[in-house]
Amino acid sequence: MINRKTEKLSLLAKAESCGIAQKWGLWCGSVQLKDDAVRPIEWIMAKNPALKQRAIFGGNLRVSILESIARNSRAGQSESALSRYCHATRKAVREALDHLEFCQIIRRESIGKKVQITLT
Repeated sequence: MINRKTEKLSLLAKAESCGIAQKWGLWCGSVQLKDDAVRPIEWIMAKNPALKQRAIFGGNLRVSILESIARNSRAGQSESALSRYCHATRKAVREALDHLEFCQIIRRESIGKKVQITLT
């Protein structure tokens, strides 16, 4: 950020700024465009494996469940634990788990009275 109240600094910043920036009333150096900044979808998905699931499901509860289980070992201890981690009702979590189990993305295993949830 330029302190425009200091005349010498303002003149220096203006003198070192590029012509296009000055045209728009900005004082910044020239920008070098990067032709390889936009990557193909295959590269993006290969570098971000979790993005595939988020792309499939959108930003909904099912994604929150998958991320919670993947990032926190205690989240999958029970439906109640997932409800707390995802800030959702147990009913909503149970319905989302039904769908994820149907898609074979998670597995529910009964351990006593609790149901352990793990990623497949």
